[in-house]
Amino acid sequence: MIRNTLLITFLLFSPLFGKEKKADEVDHVALASILIRDGYNDRALASLKEVDLYSKEVDFVRFFTLRGVAKMKLEDYRGAIIDFEESFSRGNSETQIRVYMAKAYFTIKNYTETIEMLNLVPEIANADEKLISMKAQAYWLNNQKSEALETLKIGIKKFPNFATLHRQKFFYLIDLKLFQSAKDSGLKYLAINKEVEPSDYLRIGNAFRKSGDFPEALRFLQLAQLKYPDNAEILIEMGQTYIDKGELLSAAHVFEKASLLDNKYSQEASELFRRVKDFYHTLYLNAKIVDQKEKMKQRLALYLELGQFENAAAMEKGLSRIGLLDDDNMRYALAFALFKIGKYDRAERHLKYITNSDIFKKSTQLRASMVDCQKDFWSCN
Repeated sequence: MIRNTLLITFLLFSPLFGKEKKADEVDHVALASILIRDGYNDRALASLKEVDLYSKEVDFVRFFTLRGVAKMKLEDYRGAIIDFEESFSRGNSETQIRVYMAKAYFTIKNYTETIEMLNLVPEIANADEKLISMKAQAYWLNNQKSEALETLKIGIKKFPNFATLHRQKFFYLIDLKLFQSAKDSGLKYLAINKEVEPSDYLRIGNAFRKSGDFPEALRFLQLAQLKYPDNAEILIEMGQTYIDKGELLSAAHVFEKASLLDNKYSQEASELFRRVKDFYHTLYLNAKIVDQKEKMKQRLALYLELGQFENAAAMEKGLSRIGLLDDDNMRYALAFALFKIGKYDRAERHLKYITNSDIFKKSTQLRASMVDCQKDFWSCN
């Protein structure tokens, strides 16, 4: 930042960049430099348009440099690059302009040129932690993964307390699925960063989980949950860790807690309680599901699992009203419930609409069972 300020000051006031004008003449280049300094970049460009480019008195290095700076500030990055290149072709030797060009190239996603510009000024690029970060990101986005990691390695060695470099390394390792290494890098990032976001805790907890270190993942996520008690996503990551660990009941309780913060998790919580046979919790959470189709699907499955076939059959009109009977799985499930309570004709009416080949085979078997039951009623009860 200090170097950038010195450069602008140099451009605005250095006698090397301008010549004295007669008292009655307007020096549009000098005026533009003042306008840029005061933040009036549009007016600076307008002033530069008044410059007589055929005059031998024009300092073209200063002209194109100032115009490039104004365009950069107005986010015309391509125009700025053209002007900066022109200034170099006319003898500009100010290395800081290469940094401006690197930033412009990075913004327009030309990562090859970003790297090239920074390589031209190593004495600046390697002495600024933010430029090291940008160079690593340019390598990464240019699909030069090894170079990106090597750049971060050098940067971290030089600036060990710059949290951004550790964070970048963590995310790169996650993308490469190197979860063990990512875990270590993430912890270093947390140790030196004063403003950690919930998403950082989530990604690091996820790295622990995917590395198979479930106890450490849970310990870490529990600490995160204490820090951010109203963050449902942290609870969901914790619940997923319990699932991966095979502790479904613990996962169900965590998902239930998340559902209190965000009702959209009621469905997952209800399903987890169903899987551990806690049907009271299942029905309680099922009632909270907002998506009617998902609520009805889960409730029908629950009634069948509990053997409550009368309740399942009673859902017929509701299932039809919201279009769930267009799903052959749902239609077969209802037909099965009707069969179990002896409503064979109603069951058959649903079975005849089934077209899915796999479910059709099951329908054939169910029809055979209905025939047997009609022949010997007591064998089916």
